[in-house]
Amino acid sequence: MISVAPGPVQSGFGERAGMLMGNAQETRGIAKKVLKNLGKSITIRPGFLSKFLGYSLILLPRYLRTLLLKQIMGKMVFGDKK
Repeated sequence: MISVAPGPVQSGFGERAGMLMGNAQETRGIAKKVLKNLGKSITIRPGFLSKFLGYSLILLPRYLRTLLLKQIMGKMVFGDKK
């Protein structure tokens, strides 16, 4: 079994959903990293942003993670409409 936690991905979904996907990774780059690490790890976090978010958030209490992710996701969903 393997899981992949890539973070934001340039898949076209963000554009269709009206989301701002800053720092999104390309699908081809993610696939290459996953294939390269296949069999070496159970969870693969390709790219700096996915590693940073995954490993830094685990150190925070749940309420702080919730607040932080709400800010990140809020910007993605609603964009900069000010």
